[in-house]
Amino acid sequence: MSLPAARGRFTPPAIPKSVYFLLGLFLVLEYTRVPSLIPVLGMLRLQLFLLLLLLICWFKYGNRADLGNPIVKFVMAFGVLCGLGILYTPNTRAAFNMMTNIFTYTAAIILPLLAFVTDVARLKWFLRLFVLSNTFIALWALTHAGQGPGGFISDENDCALVLNVALPFAAALAGWPEEKTSRKIFWLSCTFLILAGSVSTMSRGGFLGIVACGAAAFWYSRNKLKIIGMMMLMIVIGVPLAPHVLPAKYIAEIESIDDPSDGTRQNRLYFWKLGWIMYKQNPVLGVGAGNYPWTVPEYERRLPPEELFRGRYSGGRPAHSLYFTLLPELGTVGVIIFGTLVWRVIQSGRRVRLVRVLDRVRRPRGAAPPPTVPASDDLALDMVGRAVVASCVAYLGTGAFISVLYYPSFWHLCGIAAAVGAIHAARTPRVAKSS
Repeated sequence: MSLPAARGRFTPPAIPKSVYFLLGLFLVLEYTRVPSLIPVLGMLRLQLFLLLLLLICWFKYGNRADLGNPIVKFVMAFGVLCGLGILYTPNTRAAFNMMTNIFTYTAAIILPLLAFVTDVARLKWFLRLFVLSNTFIALWALTHAGQGPGGFISDENDCALVLNVALPFAAALAGWPEEKTSRKIFWLSCTFLILAGSVSTMSRGGFLGIVACGAAAFWYSRNKLKIIGMMMLMIVIGVPLAPHVLPAKYIAEIESIDDPSDGTRQNRLYFWKLGWIMYKQNPVLGVGAGNYPWTVPEYERRLPPEELFRGRYSGGRPAHSLYFTLLPELGTVGVIIFGTLVWRVIQSGRRVRLVRVLDRVRRPRGAAPPPTVPASDDLALDMVGRAVVASCVAYLGTGAFISVLYYPSFWHLCGIAAAVGAIHAARTPRVAKSS
């Protein structure tokens, strides 16, 4: 088993509080979409200004060795692959925009997380801001018919995905060890609000993401029997109440998942079929990042007229699937890079628990943890590791029905996973070295 290397002999300089403020402000603006809600702030381009400041701060206070972090390397490789599309895609602007998105996520979130969020306390601070921002999204969705506050969260399905990704981290904060009861109740309330916000979107993909997230959380839970008991109790109480508590439209939407005559289902299957045809025609590099919508009419013209969906071409329409965006746009190379990233993210979460188990096995029975590894922080990292895995599974489940490949959620999750891995590696050199 290979573990992430610690940061070596690099001693970071003292980081001013203003740097953390910049990172936190960028995160809050990214998710609350305040610049979209207040046009004057949008005109000021605050996020671009913050991006430049964060990049300057990283060059001043960061560790260049972070560029060698496996997650960072594969994220940048993905960005380069998107940029290659400029050389051969019909819509070079779309390929350029997707490349810019990936490198923006790297510069504004991933590298700053590795540079500035270097211990459990800072990780907790960042996750609190992340969950609070998503709680705002949930409250907005609950009061705006399931829609998000703007930008990449406007659509109901996209809003559900963002909330599903945040849900495990809210639960982790609610169970944070040695936290005051009042704060645990507060974060538990945020967890329920985020869950309710996802339900309010009426998204079938969002529902599947919630199920996938719950399954992953159950798989990595420490006390499965207790959870099974609680679930059975919730089923006994919740099933009779569901028709009265859940919106009737939501129940109808979920029940229509397996309806072969459903228009939305037929629509997605049609676009997925076209995406598969594109991939088979361009199996190596695909048609280029962001170019499915601009290439789809070319492939529709090859279909018999009777197979056209609703009898017209679909130029400008997305694939409505993470996977059928990835396959045709970035080909086999993109699948390999993205698949490796998914594996790395999940491994970063699993590794925390695995090393903790190995450390417990090697430690004599009844012996206290080493003084350099406080038990509470050890447990906290364990919980965050589980949240990383559940969050990634939620993204993969919800994204099956939404074109969210280039949206921030997964790429920000890559940053959280990289930071968790780096913090854990720095805290457990003894175990890492012996493994």
